[in-house]
Formats: sequence, structure tokens, C-alpha cells
Amino acid sequence: MSIRRNFRLRAGLATAALAAALSVSACDRATQATVDQSATGSARLPDLPATLPLTTGDATPVSYAPRASALPDVAPIRTVRVANDKAQYAYADQAYGFSDALGDAPPDYGFDYGDSDPWAWQGYDDSQVFAEPIDGGYRQYFYRPGADQPYFVRDPDYGYGYDNGQLAVVYDDDGGVVPWADYGPRVTYASRYLVRGRDLYRASRQRRRPVIAANWANRAPVILQSRRNWGRAVERQPEWASYRQNYEPRERTYWQQESVRREADARRYANWQRNEFRSAAPPRAIPANWQRADWARDERRYAPVRLESREQAEQQRDRQQQIARRQAQAERQAQRREQIAERQQNLARRDAIGDRRDDWRDDRRNDLQNQRARQDRRQQQMAQRDQRQQAQTQRADRQQAQAARREQIAERRQASQRQQAERTQRQRDQAGQRQQDARAQAQRQQREQAQAQRQQRTQAQAAERQRAQRAERSQERQRAQQTQRAERQQAQTAQRQQARQAQRAERSQAQATQRQQAQQSQRAERQQAQAAQRQQAQQSQRAERQQAQAAQRQQAQQAQRAERQQAQAAQRQQQAARQQQQSAQRDQARAQQQAARQQERAARQQQPRAEHGGGGERGGGRDRPER
Repeated sequence: MSIRRNFRLRAGLATAALAAALSVSACDRATQATVDQSATGSARLPDLPATLPLTTGDATPVSYAPRASALPDVAPIRTVRVANDKAQYAYADQAYGFSDALGDAPPDYGFDYGDSDPWAWQGYDDSQVFAEPIDGGYRQYFYRPGADQPYFVRDPDYGYGYDNGQLAVVYDDDGGVVPWADYGPRVTYASRYLVRGRDLYRASRQRRRPVIAANWANRAPVILQSRRNWGRAVERQPEWASYRQNYEPRERTYWQQESVRREADARRYANWQRNEFRSAAPPRAIPANWQRADWARDERRYAPVRLESREQAEQQRDRQQQIARRQAQAERQAQRREQIAERQQNLARRDAIGDRRDDWRDDRRNDLQNQRARQDRRQQQMAQRDQRQQAQTQRADRQQAQAARREQIAERRQASQRQQAERTQRQRDQAGQRQQDARAQAQRQQREQAQAQRQQRTQAQAAERQRAQRAERSQERQRAQQTQRAERQQAQTAQRQQARQAQRAERSQAQATQRQQAQQSQRAERQQAQAAQRQQAQQSQRAERQQAQAAQRQQAQQAQRAERQQAQAAQRQQQAARQQQQSAQRDQARAQQQAARQQERAARQQQPRAEHGGGGERGGGRDRPER
């Protein structure tokens, strides 16, 4: 079980004078030297599928999520600062520990969120990380067990540590801590990421779907390279490296089961990829206790991994390290022996040259000989011990190789059983598929027959409509022709009537002209008199109007401050007067023209009488001149 380390953080207020220390939780991570692996067996089982086997299919285009600057605006979250500088890397280090345990394993599942295509990894302790593609890489959201909001978000440029929904720390792309005064727009981005992280968590609880293997093959290099760059950032930051050195042993113990599981997932995927995904997808590695969950009982889809294989691998690495240390120690001892032999040879040469008068040299040689004898005995003992250890190591290696072979045989046997079960299932599926195909064929035939009948009915209806339309068009043409004939007949009749009427009118006009000539002269005189009277009246009216207009103009000049409405009214009155004057002039002109025409007609009527005055009674006997 993990326990919580509490750090004292101080609120990031606008001014340093208002800064107040408050105690908040900085992160939730393991601090025990040894984690009881059996405790995970009693943990609550995931209610939803925590992992799904990969699926085959063609790779799909990447659906990119918006960058931070394009996300919707939200209310800025509160900023706090970690009081203890040594604890500033708690958020990033916890997220990095989980990411490092995942290794090269493919994602557990995918889900839909808007236009994005996020992937998820879910740990055995219910820790989660979501990765969504953005332009330039991936944005990752890390969640503690049971939490619905992230405690750490990382994009290609920055990392953001959250404490209960508050921004606690910001890291740059090289892993360094960004000073609180230099946050700038990072507070806005961190606020948007937190809201989006909550929305992603809710979306992940809806419909989970398997990840296409071809998509993971195409996109894995970007994600894995990002993790490796993150690991190098730890080495470049001394404070982070110091922090991690204190907690890495306990963290490695905590994530041991997760690492074993993810290594198995990565191996299974790599073997499947080498086979070009031609076989069924390998089962996902799960903790043994997850087999009790309803969704994880299919052995073809889920298979637990024993922890002993990881322990054996660590033991083998330890033995290799011990052998390397012994070899280095043996090399150092051989160098020391060579140095002692060289010194002894130098002393022997000096003794041969000298006169052996100094007794202390004899004692020195004796001491060296005794020392060499003791050293030889120790070396013999160490060599014997090394031989025994090497023999034990070889026996252990042989036992491990035998265990590995037995495990491989068991895995091949299980794979063979799974393949047999798959073949049986495929045969059943094929039989069922054939039945479904037969039913589908029958249904297609029925649908085709029904469609053919519908087409026949449709064609018959269309033909009937065409016949009706042709008949209707024929009737319309006949009606149009009848109408045209009737119109021509009416036109001809009207023309004949007009001709007869014109003849009668001409006769009537000739008769009426003779009767009206005398009357016209009289009317012309009366009209002239009336026209003269009207002209006089019009002239007097025009004079009066002109006088009124002149008066109005004088009043308008005197009333310069009068409102524009009065001026407009005066203009309208002027226009009306001009129109009346023009109308009167037109009436007068028409009257004059009419009088002139009447006079001309009267003159023409009088000329024939003067010319034919002696023609007997033809002129009617009136106005006969004297002889």
C-alpha cells in the first residue's frame, strides 16, 4: 500500500507580501522499502476492461487534438508554490516512474473524445495515463488511483504539476523548474489542461475500444522517443537526479509487478509484429487477481504473467555482476603480484651487486618470501572459492535454462491449445458464417425479387403516366388549335364588321359634315369668345399667383431663420403653381389649335359653295348669289 508524503506549499499570490504558507499534499507515491505484492490481490477489481487485445486492420489517419493556445478559455486556476525546494520534482518523478514501468508496451485501449484519438494505459494499482496526439508530438495526462483529474500533464514543451486542482510547479522541456514569476501564459494553459483532463477521464468511462496494431506500429516511435528524452532530462538535472536517487529503490519495488506485466506485453506484441499480424492477437498480460473480473475470464484474450521470471532475471543480472566484480578483483590481484615480483627482482639484482654485508636485507628477503607464500596461499584459496562459485553459478544457470525451457514448452503447449481452440472456434464461426451467408443469400434473392417487382410496377406506372401525359398533351394541342381557329374566325368577322362600320361611318360623316359645317362656324365663334374669356381669367390668375409668389419669396427672404419645413412647403407650393401654369398653357395651346382647325374647316367648307354657286339646286338653294 502506498502512503502519502505531505509537503508544505505556499500560495502563489500576486505579491510576495501576501504569500502565506499552507499545508497541502504534494504527491501520492510509495515510500515503503518493501511493498507487499499480495496486497494487490485484495485490491478492488476494475469494473471496466482495464486492457483490451490489439486488433488488426489498416492504419488510420491521425486525428490531432488542439494545442494549448487553441483550447477553449476557462477560469484560471489557483497557483501554489512548494515550500521545500527538494520536493519540487515529486510530481514529475512520480509520473516518470509510472511511464518508465510501462516500457515499450502498447496501450491498453482507446476511446473517442471529440475529434481526438486518445490512448490509455491503466496500471495494476488503477493509475492511468492518457496520450492524445497534437501537432509536434503527444500530450500526456497522468492520474493517481481513483482520481478523476490529472496530477501531472506533459506536452512537448512543458510539464505541469497539480495539487488538488491547483498549479504547484511548471517544468520546461529540459526538466528544469520554471520560476514562479516566469509562468506567464502557462497558468492559462495549465487551467485548460486541467479541465480537458477531467473531460478525458469522463470520456474514458464511456465506450472503450481496442487499438489497431498498425496504428501503434506507426506512432510508437514518437511516444517511446519522448519517454527516452524524458529519462535523459533526469540525468541533466542534478536536483531531480538527487531526488530520484532517494526514492528510486522503493519506486522500483512498487512498480515491479507492473514492469513484469508490461515487458510480457511488449514481447508478445513484438513476436506478433514479426509475424506481420497474420495470426490472432496475443492475449494481454494482466495481474493474476484480475482473472476474477467478469471481463477478463477469456484465456484467449487475457493471460497473467508470473512474477518469478522477473526475479530470476534480476538474480541472473546479480550473478553476472558478481562474476564481473570477481574478474576485476582477480585482475587487480594479478597486477599486484606482478608489481611484487618486479620489486623482488630489483632487490635480487641489488643484492647480487652488493656485498651482502647488511643483515637487514636478508631479513627483508625472508619477509618478502613469507609474504609471497601467504599471498600465494590466499590466491589459491580465492581461486578455489571462485571455482566453487562458478560451478554454483553454472548449476544455477543450467537450472534457470531448464526452467526457461520448461516455461517455453508450457507456453508452446498453451499456444498450441489456444491455436486448437481458435481453429475449433474458427470452424464453428465458419459454419455459422456459411449459414448466415445462406440466409443472407436467400434474403438477398427475396429482396432482389421484391425489388424486381417494384421496378416492374414502377415501370408500368411510369408508362401509364407517359401515356396519360401524351394524351393530355394531344388534347391540349387540339384545344389550342380549336382556340386558334376560333380566334381567326373572330378576327375575320371583326375585320368585316369594321369594314362595314367604316363605310357607314364614312357615309355618316359625309352627311354629318354638311350639316355641321354651319354649326361649326357658330361654335367656333363661341369657342373663340370663351377662349378669350378663359385667357383673360387665366392671365389674371397667373398675375395673382405671381404676386403671391413674389410675396412668399419676400417673406422667405425676411424669415431666414424659419424652419426648413416651411421652406419645403413653399417649394412644393411653387412647384404646384408652376404645374398649374404649365397645364393652363397646354390647355390654351390646345384651344388655340382647335380653333385654328375649326377655322380652316370652315374656310374649306365655304370654298365649294363659292365655286359651284350656279349649279341649280345642288347646293340646297341656300345662299345663292345674284346674277
